[in-house]
Amino acid sequence: MKRLIALIMMLSTSVSAQEWFAGYVGNFPKAPLGMFVANRRSNYFFDIKISLNSYRDCDSYYETVSINKAENILGDKRINTAHSYTIINVGYIKETIKNNYLYGGVGLSMTNEFYQYYDKYEMLGDNGKYWIDGENNKSELNITVGILSVCDEKYYFMIGVDTQPMGIDLGVGFLF
Repeated sequence: MKRLIALIMMLSTSVSAQEWFAGYVGNFPKAPLGMFVANRRSNYFFDIKISLNSYRDCDSYYETVSINKAENILGDKRINTAHSYTIINVGYIKETIKNNYLYGGVGLSMTNEFYQYYDKYEMLGDNGKYWIDGENNKSELNITVGILSVCDEKYYFMIGVDTQPMGIDLGVGFLF
């Protein structure tokens, strides 16, 4: 991921001015952290959006505890279900009216489900609360469409929609 971001940033500085869009985009409410990069000459774009919550990175996540082990062997009770999302899209962007663009693309939306359990003996997790992988991890086709408007030849804002997970895309950025 870090290499991809570095490559995109390197490419954006190696071409002439005002050909590239680059900035923030988020899918609300599911994946509010992301980036958008597009080239006005080639008319292609790339975006990535992710959730803020990553249960696999927390201290109370147990990769080796299965649902069967948590419920049937340890006798722990499920107390919560949560999801994290990653959305990656590529597509086409086209100027329709001066400084106004339509964009559309397809991509992959990956959903990871997590279950939180309570260990009554409080040996696992934080005060007995711990996370494990859920059952419904999936990858789905995503379709994204929207508009991008340039302001003052330096900045842009964008609004659109993703179908998986369904949400509104909002973004701002710069022209390079």
